[in-house]
Amino acid sequence: MRDRSTMFPDPLGIGSSASLSLAIFGEVICSLGFIVGAFYRLALIPMIFTMCIAFFVIHGADPFAVKELALVYLAIFVLMYIAGPGNYSVDRLIAKKIGGGK
Repeated sequence: MRDRSTMFPDPLGIGSSASLSLAIFGEVICSLGFIVGAFYRLALIPMIFTMCIAFFVIHGADPFAVKELALVYLAIFVLMYIAGPGNYSVDRLIAKKIGGGK
């Protein structure tokens, strides 16, 4: 029986288990930071990178119907990166403490 990490794609050539670990980091850990607004834009970078790999590399030769969801997530992540964190994010609270309460 094969280990699940050996079945995970290795598009970057760093090994299946390392690729799986980076994908989990981008999709779970960074998503939590994105949700609470902690290191908002920094957390979005691995998420954008993961969706770029999914859309352009993993599903590159697939029909559009298969890779459509990756493109939707990629577009939303890029738009959220441009928009930035909201007023009730952890980043905004930190900026208020550092900036003197503005």
